[in-house]
Amino acid sequence: MLYAGVEHIYSYDTAHTDAESQKESLKTYVQAGLLSYIRFYHTYLWKDGADFHYEQDNSYQHFLVNYGASTSWALEMDVDEYPFMPSDLQPSFVRRYLLKLEEVRPTVSQVLLQCMIFAGKPQGDPEQDWVIERYQRRKHQTEGKVPGSSRQKPIFRPSMSSGRVVSFKPHIFSMKQGETSVAPADEVRMNHYWGARVTNFGPDTVEILNVLEVDNSIQPIATRLRKHSLRNSWPNYRMVR
Repeated sequence: MLYAGVEHIYSYDTAHTDAESQKESLKTYVQAGLLSYIRFYHTYLWKDGADFHYEQDNSYQHFLVNYGASTSWALEMDVDEYPFMPSDLQPSFVRRYLLKLEEVRPTVSQVLLQCMIFAGKPQGDPEQDWVIERYQRRKHQTEGKVPGSSRQKPIFRPSMSSGRVVSFKPHIFSMKQGETSVAPADEVRMNHYWGARVTNFGPDTVEILNVLEVDNSIQPIATRLRKHSLRNSWPNYRMVR
């Protein structure tokens, strides 16, 4: 996300127990001022009969109320989702995309990214390779070409949103101003590392092999990030608000 041009990350951890919490593993990012950690299960009391939709709804609401006013653009992503531009692999590609969008289409207040599902049995070294390296096979086509359909994730202007989440809509925000559009997948998309869940964490099947093709287009980014990680440095990839 920092490489993409994001200035700050708001991580909502819905761990129900301390053993599930990601707080310790994210501590370095918090100390560097790059991430705000919110242990969200303890923020909203769990309702009897509720499922993860309840926490997800309220995490969006919490962000809009507490951080929306200070954010020009926000990307709503899960931990297994990454924004990606096939034609721009350089640092801050999302920042450049949004600056251009503001110039040529100033009425757009929300961009929906189509989902490209990466799946199949993971490959490579599970101890050394990153998720984006272990899953480099994806479905032939993207999902979510129609606005408001599932398999989309938004980049939106919080100041132009309705300011409240009225129902479970992780794939689109209700906007009170501006235009919502679906971005062409060859321009910008969301890589969703669905992984081995489609085969229930088992071996590849004939069915899954028939719908997958090799896509290692993100590897140059992974290689660059690995070099920075090995140097234990923080590259200047953050977006200016």
